[in-house]
Amino acid sequence: MGILEAKLMQIIEVAPISKGIWSESLTYFTKDPITAGSIVSVPIRNKNTPALVIKSTPATDLKSALRQADFKIKKAGHLIQANLLSPGFLSAAKTATTYFGSPLPPILDALIPKSLIDLSQPAIEMPLGNTDGLKIEHGVLQGPDEERYSFYKSLIRESFARGHSVFLTLPTVTEIEIITPVLEKGIKDFTIAVHSQLTKKELTEKFKRIKTNNHPILIIGTPTFLALVRPDIKTIIVERENSSAYKDLERPFIDYRVFARLLGEAIGAKVIIGDLALRSETIFKMEQGALTPLAPIKYRAFTELDQELIDATRSEEADGWQPLSAKFINRVAEALQFGDRVMIIAGRRGLSPITICDDCGTVKSCPTCDATLVLHEKNETASFRCHRCGLVESAEDKCRVCGGWRLRTLGAGLETIAKVLKQHFPELNFFQIDSDSTKTKKEAQATANKFLRQPGSLLLGTEMALNYIHEPVETAALAGLDSLLSVPDFRISEKLFLLLLKTRSLATKRFFLETRKPEEKTYRYALAGNLLDFYRDEISERQKLGWPPFSVLIKLTAEGKPETAAKLIQAAAADLEAYEPVALTLPGTKPRTTKEVLIIQRPADDWPDSRLAKQLINLPPAIRVDVEPDNLF
Repeated sequence: MGILEAKLMQIIEVAPISKGIWSESLTYFTKDPITAGSIVSVPIRNKNTPALVIKSTPATDLKSALRQADFKIKKAGHLIQANLLSPGFLSAAKTATTYFGSPLPPILDALIPKSLIDLSQPAIEMPLGNTDGLKIEHGVLQGPDEERYSFYKSLIRESFARGHSVFLTLPTVTEIEIITPVLEKGIKDFTIAVHSQLTKKELTEKFKRIKTNNHPILIIGTPTFLALVRPDIKTIIVERENSSAYKDLERPFIDYRVFARLLGEAIGAKVIIGDLALRSETIFKMEQGALTPLAPIKYRAFTELDQELIDATRSEEADGWQPLSAKFINRVAEALQFGDRVMIIAGRRGLSPITICDDCGTVKSCPTCDATLVLHEKNETASFRCHRCGLVESAEDKCRVCGGWRLRTLGAGLETIAKVLKQHFPELNFFQIDSDSTKTKKEAQATANKFLRQPGSLLLGTEMALNYIHEPVETAALAGLDSLLSVPDFRISEKLFLLLLKTRSLATKRFFLETRKPEEKTYRYALAGNLLDFYRDEISERQKLGWPPFSVLIKLTAEGKPETAAKLIQAAAADLEAYEPVALTLPGTKPRTTKEVLIIQRPADDWPDSRLAKQLINLPPAIRVDVEPDNLF
């Protein structure tokens, strides 16, 4: 190597962008200067892997250390992306490792879209923007969609006047497609929507606009595209914050709402959280002074709708059990006579969400993962299906506990409700949206559009349908929700409450709900639009049990052969004994496997705890670490 080459050589510290690599960082050399925030290809285990450069140092500054090194430094591969990520993003990603108890490589894999890594772009200097006089104040916004969107429009224009850009994140592509036409009016040339369904050509063009446009811009994107934050972004909006889609379902189980806050703190941007009904945790933080209401919080969702809570048990006293009561059918018929478009949301797919044995009382459950089996029918053949692991079981099977044949279904799933509606309204234009009947986003949107164009038609769907209805309908109703109340999730009441509010918000004339649990407060609060009393009840119940926001829950899971999973989790329990973990043994997702689970509950003020986080990071990769899990079972 010549003298000039030695002087030019750089030693780079990189973090692989990979779920399967546990090393925090690796060291390589390169002959060309490469700055932190760039993406390079590096050889790992005879395979080229993209890696983020987190530090770059001239080799001449490390002469002594290089001479004493007891390992050979390999040469890095080619440069993939120069200056892709800002220093603030790198800082937030490192902080996220402590918050989520995960090494940096899986965190980066979750935070950086593969589509960005694959783009070929030269190094581009991004605009800096004017940051003078900016007061950092994280805020919340709760109210109807149109009011929040109006606030965002004013905020964006005010930010532009200051020379600042805005990043608005939404959990799904569909929601981005809905809000973009609303917010881009008057600023279309400076609004850029980015998401995973763009073609490589489209993404390349948008990426270049984000990097080179010297005018302040509005970026609307799914949360992984927060990697594209520019130095002039001084506001991050987390819209639809109550959506469970913000939480990753795979390790390292990133909650992008949390990462948006960490990113805002790292780059000096205010973070605004908005929704029709905010999470109880968010309202609690506001009451504690950690978040500021940016407009008066709407705790009452008033309406002039003709609405009703239909008590199905009254019909059963006269007519026996029916999937839908006579009163519910009559209300649907009344709406159709007026030419209404009627949208009905069902709680579960299938014929029936629950089946029990009349001989021993056992609930029909999956032998693989223990989830409740749902009865389905296809081509006039009935079968039990597990919505968790996909198992299919014959409907002719006897009770596996007592061998009895007297199996009885409880509750009405979407397929049963569809049968009843078609029997009562055989000439009706009938549409259906759920993951069984509309397999792709394109099919679901086409079905929704046909329904919206036909007065006097009926749409039946699961909650999934709400993602595709972009305009109000005359009548909205819900049925078959009671089974959701038995879901073992401490957030289920809040999720159900939001489902009711979202469905009600789409109706312009009528809204009704059928239940066999008319005393359930969640239903009554939703019909009354009473967000305040719902929140008070919810937060009181969580305080009694010590659930979030009064604590942070950490779930550790080892799954596999019983003896292997038990050995792993027992060793972890011994290492974490000081944190008093609670152990659970659950059925695995595959035959002859188990899930061994540890639950750690920490006071909310004690998290993140760097000492505990380090122990979590050092656990074997076979143990999944989920901070603030969506469920405990």
